[in-house]
Amino acid sequence: MRADVQLRRLVRVNPLTPEFARATGEVTFVPLECVWPRGQADFTRRAEVESVANGYTRFRKGDVLLPKVTPTFQAGRATVATIDTSLGAASTEVHILRETARSSARYMAYLGQSRRFISEGETVVEGVGNLLRVPTDWVKAFRVPLLSRQGQEAIADFLDRETAQIDAMIEANEAMIASLEERRTAALAAVLLPQVAKPADGSDRWFGSVEWDAPKLRRHAKITNGSTPRREREDYWGGDFPWLNSSVVNQDTVTVADQFVTQIALTECHLPKVPVGSVLIGLTGQGKTRGKATEVRLHATINQHVAAIIPDNTYWDSRFLTLLLRTAYDELRRISDANGATKGALTCEALAAFRVPMPPTPVQRSLAAQADAATAHTDALVAAAMDVSHLLRERRDALITAAVTGRINPETGVERSDPTTEKEAS
Repeated sequence: MRADVQLRRLVRVNPLTPEFARATGEVTFVPLECVWPRGQADFTRRAEVESVANGYTRFRKGDVLLPKVTPTFQAGRATVATIDTSLGAASTEVHILRETARSSARYMAYLGQSRRFISEGETVVEGVGNLLRVPTDWVKAFRVPLLSRQGQEAIADFLDRETAQIDAMIEANEAMIASLEERRTAALAAVLLPQVAKPADGSDRWFGSVEWDAPKLRRHAKITNGSTPRREREDYWGGDFPWLNSSVVNQDTVTVADQFVTQIALTECHLPKVPVGSVLIGLTGQGKTRGKATEVRLHATINQHVAAIIPDNTYWDSRFLTLLLRTAYDELRRISDANGATKGALTCEALAAFRVPMPPTPVQRSLAAQADAATAHTDALVAAAMDVSHLLRERRDALITAAVTGRINPETGVERSDPTTEKEAS
């Protein structure tokens, strides 16, 4: 029979960090968006101690950061604070788990990524609407296998090895997806810009020479971006109006949202209402979100890292404009890289001044249909590759869950028929 124990018996949950009051200079700063999936995080940010003395969660190097707010909690974003400073300040939306002589931080981070921990936590969240939090008392009372620290370290070592292999397969698959997307962009350009031919006068327009008018976007479209309402304002979150961040530009079309704001947030934060048929462009990020375009098929608002191009339907077919701007990805990245004080970021002003060829709307609709047909096979390959990535992530989740619950022998990798922890706990 497996012996279990409450988590509070093994780790310190949300402990005090008194040495923070005596600290000077800089500490590591970790907002919630810097806690990533698969145990990864961005620990490069710094803040002066005085600027994070209040309103933030204090932690030590080696602590586990466990997001407590939905939907980040459900994403299993628990991570060990492998920081290069002794102290850090994090979002108040994380719990802190501090290891003791009876526990391993790496094991506890994997526990926070396990399906059992997440699924049980989802049943006890507190709050209103879509802004729900996992309570401290539940974390403390969560029952875990009674393993020695050595046993926990063995499981963490096993999972480090196994998940590294799965992560490598995911990365290889993502690289294939990126290659397919480049092929799709080339196919789009071949259909949408059939008259491309560099003019003799040496014009550096990204689309070369075409027979149609090429106005700046601001001539027949409105360009705007939004913001992120303060997370500590509970009356801003959990409403009925969809709120989108820049990650949605990785989708072909945006039809659903996973975060919602209230009418109070819309009004007080002056958030724009983005109508169906708008085109979203990623403004920031070193990954591929910057300069990437997608079409919105729901009424929503947006954060500050994405711009909405709201076209005048008299002049633009929204599907055509979306596909056309996808062919301009490299040019939009070039503009952002050369953007002076905001280098590495696009701006609404740069998009407003961006010229795009504008054929008559019947031609736009015809070209959009041809482009979708030309990329259908590649789209299917991308969808299949994304399914593979999804299955690999499911395998990763299942492996972590089985290991941290004692169902897998970390020495052999074989599932036990009768899980027990007596040997490890002795």
